[in-house]
Amino acid sequence: VVFSSDGTKIASGSNDSAIRIWDVRSGQCENTLKGHDDSVNSVVFSSDGTKIASGSLDKTIRIWDVRSGQCENTLKGHDDSVNMGCQLCCVFIRWNEDCLWIT
Repeated sequence: VVFSSDGTKIASGSNDSAIRIWDVRSGQCENTLKGHDDSVNSVVFSSDGTKIASGSLDKTIRIWDVRSGQCENTLKGHDDSVNMGCQLCCVFIRWNEDCLWIT
């Protein structure tokens, strides 16, 4: 699970092989990205929030367009599942009015 840099979206990966993009305010799923053949272990937004990279047990990394939900590229070459190596080291906490944001 990861927040977009502007804090308006969350992307989550799941054992159902899908990535879901959620609107933080409404709690609604905005898009479901399908293409992996196994569980999605890691997701990360690009710094500008327009792309998502995902890693999976299917040994691939996929690059997705956030708006269209289309897979733009599939990177192959790993011999085992792809995991996010350092998710927690990239977490920043900031205060915005009376809310705590973790991005």
